[in-house]
Amino acid sequence: MSEVFQHGYALVIGVDDNQINRLALPTVAKDVQAVHDVLVHPERCAYAPENVTLLHGKQATRKDILQQLRRLKEKVKADPEATAVLYYSGHGMEDKSNGRYYLIPYDISSLNYVRADAIEAETFAAEISDMPAKRLLVILDCCHADGMGVKNVNLATNELENITTAPFPIDLPGTDIPQFSAEPGSKNVAELLEDEGRAVLNSSTSAQSSYVRQDRTMSLFTYHLIEALTGHAPHPDDASVVYVTDVMSWVTHEVKKSAKQQGVDQTPIMRTSGVFPIAQLIGGKGVALAKGEIAPDPLEFVPPAVNQHAHAEGGHAANFANNANVGQIGNNENYTLNNVSGPVTFGQ
Repeated sequence: MSEVFQHGYALVIGVDDNQINRLALPTVAKDVQAVHDVLVHPERCAYAPENVTLLHGKQATRKDILQQLRRLKEKVKADPEATAVLYYSGHGMEDKSNGRYYLIPYDISSLNYVRADAIEAETFAAEISDMPAKRLLVILDCCHADGMGVKNVNLATNELENITTAPFPIDLPGTDIPQFSAEPGSKNVAELLEDEGRAVLNSSTSAQSSYVRQDRTMSLFTYHLIEALTGHAPHPDDASVVYVTDVMSWVTHEVKKSAKQQGVDQTPIMRTSGVFPIAQLIGGKGVALAKGEIAPDPLEFVPPAVNQHAHAEGGHAANFANNANVGQIGNNENYTLNNVSGPVTFGQ
């Protein structure tokens, strides 16, 4: 039986859609859904579904992004043992005329008004810096590449010439924690404080872009992140949790290797001020992997945990009674579940 990751909270933000059509990032929608699903799945990271918020599409406005950051802050403030994960994927842009960096929300009206409509990096970093979680992992994927299934931005001549796409800066207050480097599975970090701390993982260096897998299923970065969260990163034989250092070192090495195989360069940047667990390892049964079990494929279908507020876009809706056995729902069907008052068993 799996075990819930106690005191775990997460906010998964994806700006995959945009009022400016050419700023849309379709693969980001796949990435954030995959991250959300692996976090709440009881046989993966085992976060309580009510503690994980997914914000994307038309809901990823400037107001709602900042509001959800503050709600996450309120949740972890009420739990002195809180572990918080913040995943953000979308466009990041730099205004070279003033050296300012901005995150681009869904509701930006024009690139001429980036300074007014976007989220300034300092504002975002300030929300991170005073996040009262005992353990905090921030994952940023803010520079997307053209030609790999995710669009970059070709700025029109009538828009600000000084605005350019760029990854999130890692030297802002709240993100200026020590750089970390280690081989996957390494625990040679004795000077770091066990079981608490802060970590930031950027998808690429300041001179690189974030690429998509050749099969277009998700980004290289997110694919290897989910690998690390599901037991692929080296870990001790008796481990039942995933440590932040396992994730960071695995993602850094594997993304770099996969990018090279695709003929591009991408090297994630990682910084941490502590070594701490961030998720259950296969629902807390990680020791089984040491006995010959194969770690799950990150691309396999992983249905999210069912709860009273479960929702997926697609237009279908159904009400189920106690102990309903739903054997006719296909793998590609999307349903909204309402009034679920007992266990629901899905067939195919």
